[in-house]
Amino acid sequence: MTNVRGEDGRLTFDLMPMGKVVQVKDRDARVWTGTRTLDKDGSFFKMVSIRIVKEIKRIFEYFKPLAPHDTKTSKS
Repeated sequence: MTNVRGEDGRLTFDLMPMGKVVQVKDRDARVWTGTRTLDKDGSFFKMVSIRIVKEIKRIFEYFKPLAPHDTKTSKS
């Protein structure tokens, strides 16, 4: 119930009061995503390059502990 990261974790906690939340493990259940990011960046190579550079710049952030927060009251 603490240190929830990312949109999926936040969504899960927000849905819990409305009912039971379960993980779908069926191979036929697939996530569909569009190609908007690829279209915006121009090519697959450029898209990957941009992300690699971005992650290299913030590599040291991975080693810093997150501040504790209450998942029921925090908004980020």
